[in-house]
Amino acid sequence: MNKSQRIYLNTGLTSNVGVDKYIKLRLEQDVKTLEFLTLSLSTEDVYQNFNADYGVLVGRVTANGGVGIPNAKISVFIPLSDEDSTDGDITSIYPYKTPRDKNNEGKRYNLLPRVSQFNNDSGTYKPKQPFGSFFIKPEIVVNELFLSVYKKYYKYTALTNQFGDYMIFGVPTGTQTVHMSVDITDIGKYSMTPTSMIIAGYPVNLFTDSGNAIKASNDLNDLPNIETQEISVDVIPFWGDTENFDIGITRQDFRIKAILSSDFIIFGTTMTMGEWGIYGNPSHDDTNRGFYSLDTDVSFDNNQDIRTYRSVPPTIKVFTYKNDVPILDTTGQNLIIPSDIDFDKQIIQLDASEYFEYNVNGQFLLSIPCNRRKIITAEDGSEIIVTDDSAFGVFTRFYGMILIEYPSIEDLPQSSSWSTKYNGPNPQHKARGRMKIPQTYGLVYDDDAASVTNNNNWRKEYYTFSGGGVYSVAQFYPTKYSPDIYSDNNSMTENKFGNIKMEFVAGQWFKVAGTNEVTQSKPYDNQNYIINPSSGTTNPTDPEFSYDLSPNVTLFGSSTVGKNRWFGAQWLNFTLCFPQYGWAYGHGKNRDFKWADVFHRSWTNSAEPYTRDNNQKIFAGLKNTKNYLRGDAFQTAFIDIPKSELQKLLDVPYKGINIRMWNNDNMYNQNRGTRTQLKLPKLSAAPYKYRNKTTVTSTNGQQYSITAWDNYDTPYSNVPSGEPKTAYLFKGMYENDCIQLLADFNII
Repeated sequence: MNKSQRIYLNTGLTSNVGVDKYIKLRLEQDVKTLEFLTLSLSTEDVYQNFNADYGVLVGRVTANGGVGIPNAKISVFIPLSDEDSTDGDITSIYPYKTPRDKNNEGKRYNLLPRVSQFNNDSGTYKPKQPFGSFFIKPEIVVNELFLSVYKKYYKYTALTNQFGDYMIFGVPTGTQTVHMSVDITDIGKYSMTPTSMIIAGYPVNLFTDSGNAIKASNDLNDLPNIETQEISVDVIPFWGDTENFDIGITRQDFRIKAILSSDFIIFGTTMTMGEWGIYGNPSHDDTNRGFYSLDTDVSFDNNQDIRTYRSVPPTIKVFTYKNDVPILDTTGQNLIIPSDIDFDKQIIQLDASEYFEYNVNGQFLLSIPCNRRKIITAEDGSEIIVTDDSAFGVFTRFYGMILIEYPSIEDLPQSSSWSTKYNGPNPQHKARGRMKIPQTYGLVYDDDAASVTNNNNWRKEYYTFSGGGVYSVAQFYPTKYSPDIYSDNNSMTENKFGNIKMEFVAGQWFKVAGTNEVTQSKPYDNQNYIINPSSGTTNPTDPEFSYDLSPNVTLFGSSTVGKNRWFGAQWLNFTLCFPQYGWAYGHGKNRDFKWADVFHRSWTNSAEPYTRDNNQKIFAGLKNTKNYLRGDAFQTAFIDIPKSELQKLLDVPYKGINIRMWNNDNMYNQNRGTRTQLKLPKLSAAPYKYRNKTTVTSTNGQQYSITAWDNYDTPYSNVPSGEPKTAYLFKGMYENDCIQLLADFNII
């Protein structure tokens, strides 16, 4: 029988005060394993070392009054011997007679690595910024001098486990100096980043101007992320005898001074149409409303070519639920939102000083501290949830949402041709959509009970963020055609959107593979290329434009469209596109407002609520739902992406990625080297948003998307039922690359 005996130790909350300094006990003969904290010791080790003149040192490293800290380095300091002090080779590596002595680089004694190493668990290199002087394992293996120094001077070392516990066996008895080194940017799930440290109040002069890195220094005291401590400890013998079976263990805890906050990252990229591009040309006399796809005064290709799209910084507002109202479900992870929630008082907007925001040229990165579900570490390593107002613990969750929009029309112009073309009593107008993330409900103007319920569901939608997580955004690109428009069956011989003409489609879609190289006339649009195309060739050094953002539909044969490739009726990950769309007044007593109802619900009234300023409630005291796109069509979501997957994406040399094509060497970029030839791993579609069959039915039963799929997937007829056809990723327009942005900020 493998019998265990557990020793329950007081973990304390603030320091070593009140905890067990020395543990002495009588060990029963039939006990095989001795357990304490989250550690265990085999009695085989105990019996074979009875009466030995050394001890066992155990302890826990904590922060925030009781949170166990992983990956802290502990050692029993051994001074440089007089004999070795005359050996230049040894002193060049280990010059320390006291822990305060410094080496040739000016760094004091520490246990922190001097170079980064790849971490298989996270899929990233750690630490992001190595500041230490401790050599790594491969160096010890190949360098005899390093090995001899390690065996003599670092023989009593340990790392804390995921709960913050350590054990060093065989420590000499008597008074010893026990050292701790910790880098708070490299402590697992509680790791802080430069951005989170800035938010926490660390002096900004210790970081680079952009806030993405810590300024280097050889003096560890100058580094805000590094902490070292030494404590003098009297180590008692780990002893026993054959009659009493008594043993003794010495305990020494460490409490780091830094106050940790657990943050998470949201990142992504954005774009909107070119100045002359617009969805919809809703003539006030036309019953089809907003289903014409463009301003007919300008080239069709020019309006819908993604190469004419623009990227500027969006406006982002962050919101969260107050911690005194909603309750956690039985899992302790998600909120149960009460039906009588006060949206103005119980959802709050974060002040800009409460989080870090990098928002440049259409790509953004937010670092936001968690503010809910505070925990400390129990004696056995489990999490104990404490009240959110407790002085101890670290927050681990954030329940929230964002509102995001592009600048006003004046800041980012749209075509002015309509204002001169339609100057009669019923002119046409233009708008640019705004979005909430996440959203799946269609926003309706509050005029009846059903609308109130629907809009409250829209307001309630939130996402659960976890500390240390990295999240991006995803948007569904809905397309819809007018049922009143006749389409010639012969015009589209391979039309995956059905027999409709693309110029009569409304929603969110664009051409991704034009061969005519059209650009708009404005200077800021002339260079709006992801990769400059030549004439649609597949020359490896002059690639075809379509290789960067994969289309999911190809159209042939139309005299209007030509041979074009499009993206629509599908999710796109990492990127949000804010559509520009038109609307007009109609004739008649009720003055119908004409737009494609993929953007807003139909409305007939003398006061139009969707494209004009209004007093409709949003939340957090905000009003005015003007231009907010209906969420059952323009669905948005956050996606939780493992850092290992992000590391793979960093090595993919393309802006736009079709995951199934990337994973199949015979399908993707045959003329520029396959994934295998590049020695790069496969990607997983699991973290991303996608649809196999992309017809979307709204909350009121209408379809706001038409079926479309990836025409390149035809070779995959044997894909098991239920697996994704593919997932589409896009890293950004211009020079933007939101994955590289993560690397620049030492996130991956």
